Amino acid sequence: MTQQIHAPYHFVPMSKWVYMPDWAHLVSHDVPFKDGLSGVIDYTLLTKTPLCVGGEQQAQGNGANLVQFARDPMKKPIIPGSSVKGMIRSVLSVATFGKFSQFDDQRFSFRDISSAKGNYLANVIGKNDVQAGWLSFDASSQQWQFMPCEVSKIAHKEIKAQLGISIENKNTAVEKYNKAPLSKPISAVISAPRGKQNNRWAEHLGKGNTQGHLVFTNMRIPGRGDRENYEFSYFFYDQQPGQKHVDIQQQVDDLFANHDKKQVDYLKRNLAQG
Repeated sequence: MTQQIHAPYHFVPMSKWVYMPDWAHLVSHDVPFKDGLSGVIDYTLLTKTPLCVGGEQQAQGNGANLVQFARDPMKKPIIPGSSVKGMIRSVLSVATFGKFSQFDDQRFSFRDISSAKGNYLANVIGKNDVQAGWLSFDASSQQWQFMPCEVSKIAHKEIKAQLGISIENKNTAVEKYNKAPLSKPISAVISAPRGKQNNRWAEHLGKGNTQGHLVFTNMRIPGRGDRENYEFSYFFYDQQPGQKHVDIQQQVDDLFANHDKKQVDYLKRNLAQG
């Protein structure tokens, strides 16, 4: 039996010619045409036919691999943003005679943080100081600003014992902030450095002289250690207005590159006092 294999984008016809204007080498992604189009693509994804986005693969006895659906750290099925972006880019590139592939702003990153002796922890984090701070958008100057501050860790059991709020590592950042809003200041006592990493800890919430805010992240992927070691968040305190930085647009662009534009716009519209 003869099987036919179709390209997924066969509904976009191939052109019989390729047109290159004499000004093609002057085109820049940084400076769009005055009469050109620029914007954001909003799309709705509907599953009309059986779908499998490849993730983990399990070897089978016949030499083939069983492909599992891609999943997030919470084991929920997902379609990676890079897959959707690549599909849209490919279709637009064909349909508009575009050259999206020439726009190369790749950011390479490390993923292996499983060992303290690994390259990432030893040569990237270990050789650089981490600076905590607040990122805000100045509507008058249309600039992002970074205000440094001090940071300590705070145990989730401390939050529950002192504030009666149950925070768990498995919760998303949004779920955590719904329980303990970022805009609500809390007092604490900051401990002296302790432990192998000389961490400071925020303790005795509501009873100390140091005012700060609880800062949460999404779930940390547990490793081989005790799950209790992952049950902590952060306490930001002692802002330093005199050390404010404004020349950070590139860092902000990189930071928000993988975030929903609606989230970034929300930050701009909802500026917290201080």
